[in-house]
Amino acid sequence: MKKFLQPNSIFIAGLIIYILSFLLPTLRLSLGIKLSGWEAVALHFSEFAFISSVSEYFSFLFTALANFWVVGLIVGFLIGRNTVYLILLAVLALLSSFSWFFTLEHTSVLLVGYYVWLLSIILIIIARFSKN
Repeated sequence: MKKFLQPNSIFIAGLIIYILSFLLPTLRLSLGIKLSGWEAVALHFSEFAFISSVSEYFSFLFTALANFWVVGLIVGFLIGRNTVYLILLAVLALLSSFSWFFTLEHTSVLLVGYYVWLLSIILIIIARFSKN
């Protein structure tokens, strides 16, 4: 059990779950349409064409960059540097991933893929900061 809770094991589990989350149903639209994680990301990026104000632009960026910040954490884990930038990336990744609760009218549209995605981000962050 102790060997499983090593940072590398937590990181690998988080990475596998992160990739898996893009294949799971993540978002329920009207008429019962369910989108997988990668489809939800593509749909979110298509919203860029309909941004009409600066505040909408920053809100879009904040939620859209969540996956880029996670990739930064993955690279940071592999490089092994413990810097202020990685702490900032972790905070940004957590805040932007949890912001989906507040940007959607009802959290009932969020499906299992979203929660798996959220868990994977938390695991990657835990692995990164428990690594010596």
